[in-house]
Amino acid sequence: MAPQEDIPMLANVFGTIGTVLWCIQLIPQIYKNWRDKSGNLSPTMVYLWAIANVPFGAYEIVQKYNIPVQMQPEIFCFLCLGTWGQILYYRGRSLKRTLAVVLSNGLAFGGIEALLILTLRGPYERGIEWPVFFIGVFAAILLVIGLIPLYIDLWKCKGRAPGLSLRFMLVDFSGAFFSLLSLIAQNTFDPFGGALYAAILILELGIMASQLIWNCRHRRLIAAAKRAKIPVDEYIKSFPASGETNSLSGDAPVSGGGAISTANNYDNDVEARAGAGAGEPRRPEPAALREGGAQEWKEATGVTADSETSSADVSLGSATTWAAQCATPLPSQTATERPGWPGGEKE
Repeated sequence: MAPQEDIPMLANVFGTIGTVLWCIQLIPQIYKNWRDKSGNLSPTMVYLWAIANVPFGAYEIVQKYNIPVQMQPEIFCFLCLGTWGQILYYRGRSLKRTLAVVLSNGLAFGGIEALLILTLRGPYERGIEWPVFFIGVFAAILLVIGLIPLYIDLWKCKGRAPGLSLRFMLVDFSGAFFSLLSLIAQNTFDPFGGALYAAILILELGIMASQLIWNCRHRRLIAAAKRAKIPVDEYIKSFPASGETNSLSGDAPVSGGGAISTANNYDNDVEARAGAGAGEPRRPEPAALREGGAQEWKEATGVTADSETSSADVSLGSATTWAAQCATPLPSQTATERPGWPGGEKE
């Protein structure tokens, strides 16, 4: 396809909207990472996206897309590298080493893109199009591959992508949508660029739908995590489901109650206690079970009697120990009848 010469105003408007959205798309994700002090999001995804924007930026500049669309890969690459560095830092890298790695990658990416533009522009203007087409295909493959780690997380976690900000995904989806509209509004439509944006839209729509369905199905778990004042990812990491691999920590499958059942039973127990009247000992939040020792557990539950419960038993959240220590146990809350609490048996 020949380079774009005359760009309609509507194409520039749509391209500008898409660029603005892609300028801020990763900000919700960066904020979520900072708020949770978490590096749970796949670093492979954001790094592959950063790499993909190098040939993608060269492709759009050589094709002479409208200026706002040409700016997208450059800004997106910058944000991806920043997010990648943030994830590395929260995963234990030192700040100095993280900055050195991010800056060196950024300089290398800029130099490679400039070299690609200088190399491809001359032959493309003389009618030799296959090198530019090859670069575009390579960029598209990397962008699509970058979303595969999220789908792997969805499969491992039964519909949930750990560490993912839905606001980030929604803004990214909107940016791709308006960018696609800008290509449609141009005098000459680029089918390859359009197919690339369409592929991103379809893949991100699947990710968002899966995460939203998971949130609706496990809204009690989310509410319980909020009451415990810990991120959902950390809540699930502390109470992995029975027989599942903890994808956040890489632990082997564990037995016992799971986080989802824990959240459901937690809500039911709160309702039962509210109906039974005041004066009953209050169930500690999962955070108290996890972080406290025997003394902290007594204070959280109101139990004043001496106990031989070890800190290890309490920190593991033994349902049997909890029922034995509680001055006024709830009806039908033995270890076998309360499968949601760690230490309980399956129904």
